[in-house]
Amino acid sequence: MLRTFRIPEELIQASVKKMELEIKNVQPFPEALAFLQRLDERGIPWRIVSNVSTPYCAPVTKALGIPDEKCFFSCREGFFKPAPQGLEMAAESMGLTPGDIMVIGTSKRLDVDAAMYARMSSFFLNRRQADLWDALDSFDGKPMRNRMRPSESDLSR
Repeated sequence: MLRTFRIPEELIQASVKKMELEIKNVQPFPEALAFLQRLDERGIPWRIVSNVSTPYCAPVTKALGIPDEKCFFSCREGFFKPAPQGLEMAAESMGLTPGDIMVIGTSKRLDVDAAMYARMSSFFLNRRQADLWDALDSFDGKPMRNRMRPSESDLSR
């Protein structure tokens, strides 16, 4: 497709190399693995809904060590946030209603707006000011940080 727009070959090759390097180095946020594990331990259902493109799907699930069926990727589902359909599909896969869901997202325009369109609550995760544990505090107004956040000894296991 890039050739259709007469983009110079060297720019195409540089873009491909950059994407390959990025894909090779996909890493979850530092607390993500412990966060998902703690949700599983507590029996709290979760899904990932992401606008990633096809080359990123397998690296994301591999980096997180999660089954593919827990992920709703826009490139496969055909719905891109802020359209709500991906969130609605995720809720349906868990047997939950929109009122049972909290969307945690790092984009106000994509994640928070998608949650609003789907009638779900949301938490804007500003990575400069908060982490995933803070999102749980906002869910029910009760401090969940101490109940959910793993202790230092948990993390060293």
